[in-house]
Amino acid sequence: MGPFTVDYLNKVFFESGEFELKASDTYNDIGLDWNDPTTLNKARSYEPNEGWQWDGTDTAAGTTWGGCLESIDEILRHGVAMPSVDEFDNVILMTETSEEIPTHEYVYVVCIVH
Repeated sequence: MGPFTVDYLNKVFFESGEFELKASDTYNDIGLDWNDPTTLNKARSYEPNEGWQWDGTDTAAGTTWGGCLESIDEILRHGVAMPSVDEFDNVILMTETSEEIPTHEYVYVVCIVH
């Protein structure tokens, strides 16, 4: 893991209170073969990050919830307990897709149909 990720994991797991979520100066968006054990030892190449990209102009405040869209899909498919719709008041949904880069049809089905 890169230092940016380690820093935020330490905040989430070992600190309490609120903190500002900042965009990383760099990112890695290169698909890696996780079936190949040597991938764990490969150095990643990073690209400059232009910062957050938002759709809209409104502001929001609340608790963030989400994760990898494919993982959320698996949770929904297997009936694992999830927060109820009422529990999503004041929640900011944050999702990402994996390096497998699913099709836009898949993302639509997970986000709309579920």
